[in-house]
Amino acid sequence: MRSWIATLRGAGMLSLLVLLGACAALPQRGADADLAGIMLVDVTTARHLLEAQVPVIDVRSPEEWAAGHLVAARLAPLDRFPQAVDALGLNPAAPLLVYCRSGNRALKAAVMLVEAGYTSVHVLRPGGFAQLQEVGVPVAVPRS
Repeated sequence: MRSWIATLRGAGMLSLLVLLGACAALPQRGADADLAGIMLVDVTTARHLLEAQVPVIDVRSPEEWAAGHLVAARLAPLDRFPQAVDALGLNPAAPLLVYCRSGNRALKAAVMLVEAGYTSVHVLRPGGFAQLQEVGVPVAVPRS
């Protein structure tokens, strides 16, 4: 009986550590940052947003983009994000979807967007681009 309780207690602690680690990956709110406009979404919600023709921003590198990207997406690499987004001419009051490979760069981009005045930024987490491919979202891939 003791070993079962110890195992349960250990599993509970492990779950707590995983949860705390996930929370630590989220950006911290700065004194001036209002992150209320960021929504983390799963692949099902992202697919619904794509079907509703919400603008999509891919924040991966040009090399990653060239290897394959969502047909509906527009490229705005994180390393030159503010300039690339300005060039897209998006409406800050309209919803948009941001994705990358894993969701980490997309979350960083979402923080920048909200700080720039965007009010409805959806970030695909976790799994990003690969997960969208798996559910059959239209993807442009290079020919071999």
